[in-house]
Parts: sequence; structure tokens; C-alpha cells
Amino acid sequence: MLKARKTSILIAEEEELRQLNSEIMLKATRIFNPTVRISLLKNTATEISLIPKNQRNLETSGLFTNGFQVTLPKGSCASGQLVTINLIISEKDTAEEMKATGKITSTTATQDQILVAVEFLEYDKDQWNQLLQKLESRQDNVTQVVNSIKGQD
Repeated sequence: MLKARKTSILIAEEEELRQLNSEIMLKATRIFNPTVRISLLKNTATEISLIPKNQRNLETSGLFTNGFQVTLPKGSCASGQLVTINLIISEKDTAEEMKATGKITSTTATQDQILVAVEFLEYDKDQWNQLLQKLESRQDNVTQVVNSIKGQD
């Protein structure tokens, strides 16, 4: 009976540590990673917004060396469309804007959404590269923090 009780206490403590690690990782990611939101994404030819009416901004789901990935409602766009883009890059208490034009290079459909890849055509390459460098550096910092918490140096 005592052995079973000790085992259940150890299991509970391990689960608590896992949850704590997850929370620390999430907080570290929020501290170190800038967010990239899309405040404007519209079809250049029709001037129709691709951002759903019930949303003010969209979060990117991936960044590339010359573009980004985002999830949109199914049927909202197609490969080959040219788009006007306004990105808001937020970090801690600061935010900067980046305007660009791009082309939808691929779409992958799910049940009710599509995963869209947008390649920049005209954009501030220096500003974008600085953002990517910051993200890479911050990811290294997050990894170091997590490893130090886990006792791995």
C-alpha cells in the first residue's frame, strides 16, 4: 500500500514538472519571439480582402526566406494571385510595419481552410532578413533557457 502511494506521488510530481516545463517554454517563446501579424492581405486586382471579416489580423503560421505561410478560409484565394500585404512585426513593447506585394505560390486545402504560401515580389529585403535573424537568435536563446532548466548545458 505504501509503495503504491509513493509511486502515485512520483507520477503526480513528474506530471507537475512536465506542465511546468511546458509553461516555461511557452513563456520563454513569448518573451523571445516577435510575432508577425498580417493586417492587410488583399487581392491586388480586385482589391478584395482575404482576411475574414470577423478577424482584424491574421497570424502567420510559418516564415520563409522570401515570404510566409498563413491559413485562410477555403475558397478565398487561388495560386497565382497577386496580393498587397501589410505585416505588423511586434516585439515586446514595439511594433513595426512592413508593406509588400506578393504572389500566392501554393494552396493546400483541408476541410474548411487552406494553407497558403505567399512569396514576396516587392519588399524591404533588409527589414525581412533582420526579422529572420532575430527569430533565429531568439530561438537559440529559448533553446538555451529550456536546456538550462532541464539541467542540460
